[in-house]
Amino acid sequence: MSFDKESKYKVIETMQSIYRNGQILEMELRFSDRKEQAEEVWRKNMRLSQEIDFLVGKAIDEWLGDASAVVKRLEKARGQLQGSIDEIGAAIDSTDKAIKVIGAFDDALGTVMKVLKAL
Repeated sequence: MSFDKESKYKVIETMQSIYRNGQILEMELRFSDRKEQAEEVWRKNMRLSQEIDFLVGKAIDEWLGDASAVVKRLEKARGQLQGSIDEIGAAIDSTDKAIKVIGAFDDALGTVMKVLKAL
């Protein structure tokens, strides 16, 4: 089954939202003097940005698969990341929380990469 136009936009929009959450996470870490962790998030977010740019430029009508399942997986990843960002904002001194947030960001990126490989 091919993605319809609306579903393609939704997938890219969700990936862009994950990217934005990564930017917020990076800023939170930098404002908390966690430069190494912020740099790690920045590098991963740049990779995501490249993938988004690739998809936007790609002939989207070549995408195959179940768009609703992809969107659900990406939205779940985005929700987990947002929850973790909220936690780190509330308790930024906790190294464990920062590691957890970076892990959630990694999970979101992993979901995006799996989606891209399936395309």
